[in-house]
Amino acid sequence: APGGIRQLPVTSRLIGIASRRASRADMDRLDLSTNAHVIDIQRVRDLGGKPVISEHITLASKRFPSLAEEIDPPNELYQFYEQRFGMTVHRAVEQLRAIAAGARESEHLGVKRGAPLLEINRIAEAVDGTPIEWRRSRCDTRNHHYLSEILK
Repeated sequence: APGGIRQLPVTSRLIGIASRRASRADMDRLDLSTNAHVIDIQRVRDLGGKPVISEHITLASKRFPSLAEEIDPPNELYQFYEQRFGMTVHRAVEQLRAIAAGARESEHLGVKRGAPLLEINRIAEAVDGTPIEWRRSRCDTRNHHYLSEILK
C-alpha cells in the first residue's frame, strides 16, 4: 500500500436491482436515445466490515441484457461486465464534491441526515469511448480517505 496505508477488505451488499425507462440525465451520461431503458443497482460497500459507501449504479439495458435478473452481482463489477457481457471498462472519469447525507445514506451508512459525505460521480467508458456505467458513490470519510494513485 502507498505510504504504508493499510488496505482493508471491501465487500458489497446488494440493496436492489431494478429496470426502468431512462431519464434525461441517464440519456445524457450514457449516450442513450429516447425510450431507452436502464438498470439501476443499489448497493452498500463495506470496508473492514463497516458500511462506508452507498452506491447507485446505472447501466444501459441494451448493453447488459439479463443483468436485471441477477440475484447477487459480484463485488468486482468491472470484471463481471467483461466476463458476462463482453463490456470492458477502459477508462473512468470521476468528479468529486462534498454533499450532505440524505435519508438513504443515513439508513445505509448509519450517519445522521446532513452529515458531510464525499460524492464520487463516475462515468466508466469502453475502449471505443462509449459510456457504459454511471456510478454515484456517497462516502462516509470520517475514518477513511479517498486515495487516487496516478501512474506515469
